[in-house]
Amino acid sequence: VIPVIKYSDGTVQNDSTFIFENVEKQYPYRPIVPQDPLDSFLALLLEDMFDEWGTKIMFGMRWLKEKDQNWSGIWLIYDFQLGTGQPLEECAEMGRMFGSRQVRLSESC
Repeated sequence: VIPVIKYSDGTVQNDSTFIFENVEKQYPYRPIVPQDPLDSFLALLLEDMFDEWGTKIMFGMRWLKEKDQNWSGIWLIYDFQLGTGQPLEECAEMGRMFGSRQVRLSESC
């Protein structure tokens, strides 16, 4: 869950903090970060907080409902098995098992 941007020169960059810095340098006439020092500090503080901690909440939320457990487990296994030749239905079953195991493990903690 990392933003990625491809620039017009073909280079690619990830991580929102570095993207902000680079876009600010390339397009100073249209800033992303507020110009006021206090607003700038708060904007970058919030960006860093959500960059580091917002994802923790998101990762936990994917296991709350059975529908999300199935989808997240299947997606993770599909992504991991991509290009291996493993049949999709086997991947789906492994994903459902993986998703249900995440919930059982978290309930036992």
